[in-house]
Amino acid sequence: MDYCGPFLVRPLVGRGASVIAFFVCLVVHLEVIADLTSVACINAVKRFVARRGQVFELRCDNATNFVGADREGLKAARQAFREQFRSKQWDEYYTTSGITFRFIPARSPYFGGLWEVGINSFKYHFRRIMGCKEFNMNQLLTIVTQIESVLNFRPLAPLSDSPDDISALTPGHFLIGEQLFSIPEPDLCDLDTKRLSRLQVMKRSAQDLWRR
Repeated sequence: MDYCGPFLVRPLVGRGASVIAFFVCLVVHLEVIADLTSVACINAVKRFVARRGQVFELRCDNATNFVGADREGLKAARQAFREQFRSKQWDEYYTTSGITFRFIPARSPYFGGLWEVGINSFKYHFRRIMGCKEFNMNQLLTIVTQIESVLNFRPLAPLSDSPDDISALTPGHFLIGEQLFSIPEPDLCDLDTKRLSRLQVMKRSAQDLWRR
């Protein structure tokens, strides 16, 4: 797990910036986070678990929000749960269902190569496509989710040894049992952006990232 950003968004009042939480194993999961507090980190982990299932271990760097989420949030909640439900049955559930944070050594980002590579592949294309555009939260959530689908469509290994079979195993297979799909839309990449509506600009941004 790691963060990348900030990205400019238009909040309901005033101006603000958001970051993207990057969860990666074989599958990429992206979460838009409004601030860098421990509470926001805990909420992102909760959303991730709710959508992707049980997590036993999270590896990350020593950012204060990660350390705070581990110490002040998740550990404290587990201990409070254990004190509230004192029985052998719940104690077994407690010991097998918690999340353990594994922190890499301080100032050693190369220990997080697995997620750093994924974040770089996301940021490199995202920043070049989006530039200095500002999005509201709804638009940012949409484009980030589409980018997540693109990253989870990447080929991992061929599905057969036949030279006529170009199908590949993708991270999407681990999510839904087959490749991920998107809604069919016309190609907008060759059109002048000044002629496009706001919705079409969002569509073109996703198409540009797919091409890259």
